[in-house]
Amino acid sequence: MELISERIKNIGKLRVYMLVESTAPDLSKEISEFMSEALTKPIEVKSGSVNIALTFLWSLVNRVAKHLEDAGEEVLDIEFSRGRTVIVTKRGYVINIVVRQRQNQYVAEIEGVVDVEESPFKVEDF
Repeated sequence: MELISERIKNIGKLRVYMLVESTAPDLSKEISEFMSEALTKPIEVKSGSVNIALTFLWSLVNRVAKHLEDAGEEVLDIEFSRGRTVIVTKRGYVINIVVRQRQNQYVAEIEGVVDVEESPFKVEDF
């Protein structure tokens, strides 16, 4: 049991840092916004009546999912919002994926971090 707890807490060490440089400020801003969204959640693409969700292997949400799967943990709830994803697990962990953006005229910085909190509850099967 201790091993699983440590594996989940180690998820908090995940970090991603990206730097986008361009002589076209609008282009670097658009790339920055796309990358920020791709780090925290699947990107939805709609073409006619077909909906496709793309999750990039390098995204933080994918890396967190892989860690949870390896630890044998189950996800109870997931909430996507702009710049943040919150995941609640069966053992009572709350995992926050947060992305911050900074931009000047030519450079956009994207930083994604993962924070793990242990809540006071655990979900038990009845």
